[in-house]
Amino acid sequence: MTKKLCLVIIIAFIFSMMYPSISFADSPITSTQFYTAYLDIEIVEKASEMTNIDEKTIKYLSDPEYPLDIKAAVINALGWEIEGKDNAAWYADFIFEKPLGDLDFDAVP
Repeated sequence: MTKKLCLVIIIAFIFSMMYPSISFADSPITSTQFYTAYLDIEIVEKASEMTNIDEKTIKYLSDPEYPLDIKAAVINALGWEIEGKDNAAWYADFIFEKPLGDLDFDAVP
C-alpha cells in the first residue's frame, strides 16, 4: 500500500511540474484592511477618509518617533488603488524637495 501511495505522489508531482498552472499571488498587506483596528487613532481615521495624502500625513510617516504599526495602518488606510492619485510624487517632493522623476534612485538613502 505504501509503495502505491508513494508512486501516486511521485506521479502527481511529476505531472504538476510538467503542466504548471499560472497563479496570482496576493499579499495580506494589500488585501487586508487592517487599518480598521486603528480607527481610534486620529491620523488613521483621517487617512481612511482622504483621497490623496496631505502634508500632515507625510510628516507623520517620515517622523522616526512614531510607531511603525500606526504608520503601516495609515498607509493601509490610504489604500492601494493608485489611479488618479499622486501620493508617491507628493511624498517624494516633500521629503527630497524634488519631483519623483528627478530622483536618482541609486543615490537615495
